[in-house]
Amino acid sequence: SKVFDATEDFDLSYNLLGDLGLRALLPTFPRLRHLKHLNLSSNNLQNDSAALLAEELKDHPTVATIDLSHNHLSRTAGKELIQLILSNPRITDIRLEGTRVDHGLRARIKTMLERQQLSSP
Repeated sequence: SKVFDATEDFDLSYNLLGDLGLRALLPTFPRLRHLKHLNLSSNNLQNDSAALLAEELKDHPTVATIDLSHNHLSRTAGKELIQLILSNPRITDIRLEGTRVDHGLRARIKTMLERQQLSSP
């Protein structure tokens, strides 16, 4: 569909999707072939959502930024996001403000993303 082909910014912020809502949306992500910015802030997402997202976006050809701020994410989610960063070099920004991902892990994620920014075209 033309909508999927043209979508670069997918803003789902403040929808209170929760893990089940995100799971229902996951099949749409591969169809968003030009997706660059995914905003899932303030959606009551838990650590399971980070794992699902990491699996779904690991091979996505265009996604660059993911906003997961103000969700119920902790160190477990941070570790999943590190795996996503390692799997998908196109990801250059992940926002985690207002989560419980600890400072040390956020710093590691930030460093990894900065390296990817330097090597991205």
